[in-house]
Amino acid sequence: MLRPDPCLDSYRNRAAKVLDGDAVVMTLYARSDFIATRTGGRLWWRRYGEPAELLMLIGSGDGTDLHLDDWLVGDELTDALSQWALGLFRFRGHEFRLLWLDDDQSAAVRDEWQLS
Repeated sequence: MLRPDPCLDSYRNRAAKVLDGDAVVMTLYARSDFIATRTGGRLWWRRYGEPAELLMLIGSGDGTDLHLDDWLVGDELTDALSQWALGLFRFRGHEFRLLWLDDDQSAAVRDEWQLS
């Protein structure tokens, strides 16, 4: 059974602005999905472990050449959540401020980027 991780409730299907000082350098969008690791078997006899929720992080630079398309799961996701709780985003060796948008603003980003 797929159980959403309550730790992701604040970020699931949300957009954020990545800030360098007061300048917006990137817009992010976090989508959730589930992944399960195959534990054994072949063809139709495959067995899988317990599914885990992951975040797909999509980013596009606002007037910059920065782009991001990444999956966060496991320890990498846990580390990202710790940073995001502090309003921080680390990318390409730099630390930026992170401002999560409200539901309406996130929906606008989702519509603009044609994400379903």
